[in-house]
Amino acid sequence: MGVTSGNVCQSPTSYVTCALNTANCVVLSNPNGSCPGGSKPCSGSPGSAACTCNTTAPPACYVNGVFTPGSICTGVSPQITVTRCLADANACPTGTTIDCRAPRGCVGTAPNVDCQCLPEFNPPECAGAGHASGNYCANATTLIICSDLGFGCQGAGTVTCLPNQGCVGAHPQARCADEIAFGLPKSDGLGFVEAWSERVIAIPFNISIASTIRRFGLVWAGDGTGSGAAFVDVVMMGLYPDGAASNGTRMPLGALIAGVPAIAVDKPGNFEGKVAAPSAADVPVPAGNYWLLVNIRSQPSTGFGLGSVARLSGPESGFLTAPFAFSKGLPMDIPATTPFTASSFKGPLNLYIVGLPQE
Repeated sequence: MGVTSGNVCQSPTSYVTCALNTANCVVLSNPNGSCPGGSKPCSGSPGSAACTCNTTAPPACYVNGVFTPGSICTGVSPQITVTRCLADANACPTGTTIDCRAPRGCVGTAPNVDCQCLPEFNPPECAGAGHASGNYCANATTLIICSDLGFGCQGAGTVTCLPNQGCVGAHPQARCADEIAFGLPKSDGLGFVEAWSERVIAIPFNISIASTIRRFGLVWAGDGTGSGAAFVDVVMMGLYPDGAASNGTRMPLGALIAGVPAIAVDKPGNFEGKVAAPSAADVPVPAGNYWLLVNIRSQPSTGFGLGSVARLSGPESGFLTAPFAFSKGLPMDIPATTPFTASSFKGPLNLYIVGLPQE
């Protein structure tokens, strides 16, 4: 082998050690030397071979020339990086440098730093299931928007819904939705009106999508003469379930769902009242068919007309009616024995309900 002493590699994982004996002859003092191979094979010239690491680590892993395991902040803002230094299974130095720019940043103290989302990109309102990476309602009028910025980081935004909106839906697709008016909130301007008092008018009423009822409204026609003269009065409105009388006729039947016991009206125009019965709270209802009951307080005629509700010119619109004193307030329950009689107007009344879609 041409070597009188030292180590000589036999393979990446083995070597022998040569030495001179007392007779000055070359002998094997260690015929079974071994190296782990892999990142630390046997390498070097015959006589000076050794198990030597063939790995490298980033320069930042060396402190005063000594490999130092751990994690440290590296780079210069805004090109922030984190260098991770680690000895492998053969105790050889390794390391990686990762990009740690915004939305992440280098957090902690060497040698135990980490690349984490910066506080402004780790907002508590976007933490956890049902909040992260989507929209959700913080309350009835506030929408929280959480955006995925990558690496588990989140950007947060807050939207206050407009007065005629509300926050609806579930995470991740909640939104500020516009109110919907069910019914007829706009007069056709042709001057048709209907007047009555101290009796309920029950009108079939459809709510086309699941909604949360907020307000009841009507187009008041003043004294009903078309002159624009005011007529001070009070109107009550309530929503009831659709049911069937014993003879199968459809009618309002059951407990009051939502209503307004008193909407003060005077000059012609739209008047609305917030839900106040059976409690002062918005009421969610499924899509479906209902009945809208309306009663007008009795007022003496001014001699020029009567307090009236505007209606359209057509088509003919059927309703049920029954005597009911305004002073009794909204019926809390309508039994099947209520003596309704059927009638019709030549056009549908300008009555409506304002709600928010539930999704």
